[in-house]
Amino acid sequence: MKTRHSSPLLLLSGLLLFASCQTLEQFSIDYMEPAEVSFPEELQRVGVVNNTPNSPNPDMPTLRAEHEQAPNIVSHKAERYDGKAMLTTEALAQSLADHNYFELVVICDSALRATDTDPHGRPLTPEEVNSLTDALGVDFLLSVENVQMHSLHQVAYLPEWNVYQGTVDVKVQPTVRIYLPGRQRPMATINACDSIFWEEFGESEAFLQHHLIDGEELVEEASTFAGNIPVQHILPEWKNATRYYFGGGTVNMRDAAVYARESDGPAATALWHDSYEKSKGKSKMRAAFNLAVGYEMQDSIGTALHWAEVAQKLAEELEHPNEHSDLNDVPDYVLSTLYMQELKKRQEALPRLQMQTKRLVNEDF
Repeated sequence: MKTRHSSPLLLLSGLLLFASCQTLEQFSIDYMEPAEVSFPEELQRVGVVNNTPNSPNPDMPTLRAEHEQAPNIVSHKAERYDGKAMLTTEALAQSLADHNYFELVVICDSALRATDTDPHGRPLTPEEVNSLTDALGVDFLLSVENVQMHSLHQVAYLPEWNVYQGTVDVKVQPTVRIYLPGRQRPMATINACDSIFWEEFGESEAFLQHHLIDGEELVEEASTFAGNIPVQHILPEWKNATRYYFGGGTVNMRDAAVYARESDGPAATALWHDSYEKSKGKSKMRAAFNLAVGYEMQDSIGTALHWAEVAQKLAEELEHPNEHSDLNDVPDYVLSTLYMQELKKRQEALPRLQMQTKRLVNEDF
């Protein structure tokens, strides 16, 4: 189970409490986000190599459990592992190949540092980069330089269920460098981090110690998992996000909601436009907000942002228009503001995304 940061829009679920005659409905939207690193189009063939040190790094001692334990914790153990870089290298190459982003992915999972006596890792030299790219027939290299794992093993007794719960939470930290021939230093260094989690329940602590993942199996599974972590920093990826729109109210708004649920953005947008022109006050604001959603569904981010700004301005004007204002006006303003922020992020990322996806015009990514 991977850890992920939550979008600010998740906070909007609480705004449902303020809904009046109209309902705030939600749906999922998929869109592509740019990667942290942009590769020129001419870099089409990549070599994935294992450049980890031959022996564990002596500067990375085993972790100690220093934080306070809950009263029901029976056992608690924190450890550090050196990952199996060969498995990480293989998983990274496989993930890159599966995404079809590059024309060719070549793997060299043999440790380049197999004969080194120094346990400290070091970057590839320009000479090594030139030699490897020539030998592999590639344009550049992705090099796995280090794979560190910090694990937390816990067993807790749950008295309300008369059962023991065992958990293993592993923080995985691979380091990958990008090398181009002819350059004195790496193009970029990716220090990525993610977590993988295991959980078991049993009638005794001894049962969990026997069945819960540990040791060699943990290192192997986490090492393979580590190979997939840098990909989200290297390649543009699809993101699933939650969006909200106002349903109910007039016939137009109800019919538009049906089209929205069917992912028919143009049909929903046409009805929301009509509602916007014919309505006033809060209904006009909510039609404007829905128009922003409708245009985002059609990937017209600039137009969507315009309508989100219109909605925000109308909501702000409605916040204290007269003595008849109510609490619904404040959530409408918060809703439109948070959504506008999300759209601004997408708009700012568009130039980088367009550059990164030029090579995907005829690809199924």
